[in-house]
Amino acid sequence: MTQSDSWTTIALFVNVILKLGLVLLLIYGSVIILRRLQSSQHPRFRKEIKIIETTHLSPNRTVHLVQVGKQVYLLGATDHEVTLLSKLDEEEIPAGVLNNFQNQESNSIPIPAFATIFVQNLKKRKILL
Repeated sequence: MTQSDSWTTIALFVNVILKLGLVLLLIYGSVIILRRLQSSQHPRFRKEIKIIETTHLSPNRTVHLVQVGKQVYLLGATDHEVTLLSKLDEEEIPAGVLNNFQNQESNSIPIPAFATIFVQNLKKRKILL
């Protein structure tokens, strides 16, 4: 075996490893994208439990205002336990708290799709016209 043959063998080995890494990266990216699409579109995966507000009372003690469907609960939480403090009616909740929470949800930044970002980067690099 000559020296050029050994370099050719090394180059082929590196080439195979790089291509395998690229294929594994594409599979991993596809799985992540499919999970996001599936969970955001299917009604079964929509979140019905929302934390409206959280207040820390001490290092290991917090109070949470949680909305489950149309019901609102006040929960106390420690390191070892979660306790229902009160079930609240909509009249008992200050209007500013719910309005502020709904405004935060509506002002959330939409996450662009992977395909959109990918095409934009290809256009920037002038790979795709």
